[in-house]
Amino acid sequence: MIWPPADAPAVRVTTLAGLPVPADPTSDFIPPADLLVVATDSVDVEIEAQNVPTDLARRWNVKLRVVLRSGEEYLRSASYESGDSTLSHWSATLPPLPEAEFVAIGARVSKPGY
Repeated sequence: MIWPPADAPAVRVTTLAGLPVPADPTSDFIPPADLLVVATDSVDVEIEAQNVPTDLARRWNVKLRVVLRSGEEYLRSASYESGDSTLSHWSATLPPLPEAEFVAIGARVSKPGY
């Protein structure tokens, strides 16, 4: 959908390793990067969701898609932290990211069963 309605579900990564992520990241695999993260340990990621059900009976899935420049990719589930279906906060922890490597990280949301 090119122009989703105002009440469509939406998610975005807000911080990566404690650093703020640009509101409109480019995710380019060429310098300069949107964000420079130097971490040899796991990496905490915070996600903001809008119009995503959060009650246990209807809670949707929020996941991170991590893509390395080499083409390798994986998904990591996020955990609900706070908020309501209008605006909620989620978090995930990624394994250490490769040194001197570009990585694209994006959030996605899906209805349970999809």
